[in-house]
Amino acid sequence: MLAVFAFQASMRPALRFIGNVRPFDPTRSRFDARNAWECATSRQYVLRFFDRRAEMRNLGKRYVLGVDGGGTKTAACIAELRVGFSGKPCVREIVGKGFGGPGNPLSAGFAVACDNICIAIDQAKVGQAKSQTNTSGSLVPATIESACICLAGAGRPEEQYRVRDELIARGIAHSVMVTGDIEPIQWAAEFEYQDATGLANTGDLWERCITLISGTGSVARGVQPNFNPVRAGGWGYLLGDEGSGFDIGLTALKDLCRATDQGRPLTPLHLGLLQGLSIEKARDLVGAVYQSDKPQQTIASLASTVLSFADSDPLVETIIHRVTHAWAELVACVHRQLGLHEKPFTLAIAGGIAVHSPYLADRLLEILDERSMKPSLYQVVQHPVHGALTMAARNTSP
Repeated sequence: MLAVFAFQASMRPALRFIGNVRPFDPTRSRFDARNAWECATSRQYVLRFFDRRAEMRNLGKRYVLGVDGGGTKTAACIAELRVGFSGKPCVREIVGKGFGGPGNPLSAGFAVACDNICIAIDQAKVGQAKSQTNTSGSLVPATIESACICLAGAGRPEEQYRVRDELIARGIAHSVMVTGDIEPIQWAAEFEYQDATGLANTGDLWERCITLISGTGSVARGVQPNFNPVRAGGWGYLLGDEGSGFDIGLTALKDLCRATDQGRPLTPLHLGLLQGLSIEKARDLVGAVYQSDKPQQTIASLASTVLSFADSDPLVETIIHRVTHAWAELVACVHRQLGLHEKPFTLAIAGGIAVHSPYLADRLLEILDERSMKPSLYQVVQHPVHGALTMAARNTSP
């Protein structure tokens, strides 16, 4: 018991700082002393103690910017930085959000994409400005320390450098990095997994990660420490894209065409496809598809309609079987290229198909388990821009 009292006395400043144990009192009961010992030595309070010490280093607010730009819209978020007890900068909280038009520099054009990115950033800055007002209502000046711009159509260095130089010239941040749209998914998964579970730190679990994206197209990417990134898929709708929205929509449309040729009655799924294309007869398909400005996206947009018949149409069950096995094959290719074998890895899943039909991820995990490739953790990413924020935070100094 004397040892307990001595430890309490030596830890008195820390215990007062934590605020969970009263100052040392020799008249307290043995039960109270035992509770004080448990509080002072528990992992929770030790982490809080060091975390609060780290808060003292955050005397001035620091901000980072993340942008996710695609073929139809651009999302921007500004977040306040914090430095945890590990000394690594990370996101404290999101203080501003904004949206703009297409951010793909290849499909939208370089100037239009940059303009839409800046529109989204300006909207996000409105929320940031509200968070910077002090108690007297005046604005507290702050700048964005680091920005990460993740764009579809910016996978090559030449596009990345051009966008970066333009945004630096527009003064959006002190430091700007530009990447493709697949890189942030890994870190968005970490961000959203931590947010969902309440874990402030998952260590290096997401350093060895396989990313699977199924939207209009399909692609997988894998990373691990001291290893160059690898990928599978991403060949486009003419050469690949198995398990993508385009693949789902095209399979259903082909069945509609066959039913028309064979004189079979049209099913509710077939009628749903016609309604999705705003036509009344199957013979109008040729004009609806071939005269579309973007036939690939037109066909891919039908995927949600197809999957809505999962419980009532046997063809959709066949499509789901094909899709999930195509996903598993992409993961297996990356798994094999990385040489993971028995090594644990995490899985980040993104894209409209996975987000709007989460049961597909469950099917995928069952297949991976059968192949002895089940990930230790997985996350279906809702907002890739969260990954851009995390990358911007990792690009700052403590």
